[in-house]
Amino acid sequence: MPIDTADIRIRRACPDDAKILSLIIREAMIKYAGVSNIPGTLPSLTETVEDIGKYITEDTVLIAIISDEAVGTIRIRQVSQTEAEISRFAVLPEYQKSGLGAAIFSAAEDILKKARYESVFLHTSLDNRNLLNFYISRSFTVESESFSQGYRRGLLRKTVNLIFKTV
Repeated sequence: MPIDTADIRIRRACPDDAKILSLIIREAMIKYAGVSNIPGTLPSLTETVEDIGKYITEDTVLIAIISDEAVGTIRIRQVSQTEAEISRFAVLPEYQKSGLGAAIFSAAEDILKKARYESVFLHTSLDNRNLLNFYISRSFTVESESFSQGYRRGLLRKTVNLIFKTV
């Protein structure tokens, strides 16, 4: 069911959000691991509330809220002056495929544009076709593939000419 984007509020997370973000990430990543047929435990599932609080302080973490309920998140980590990494993109399962993920991702891309990064990268399961297609539809390309985490994992990248393209 699509959500009216006017109902979505996206803001930078604050340390007080760490606990709810931990729950959102956990619920979304459990589903992600199942859909992706990932064996074992994902690193995102071992992070503590304190870990997430540290990321909120050190990185740019966004939180999405609908009707006063936190329902999604994304993390942007500066790797260098010209490059950033997106991680912990998580939407509660009941809000997936509603347009919420696209709204969160667009908000993250706005931050990347303002910061003038030359490229942004992320990792995802190559066996999760819906998520992979989501990223590809946003001009990410698969740069490499590995089995370093015990599953078929891709490194996806988007370069400056695609981040800053005008419509």
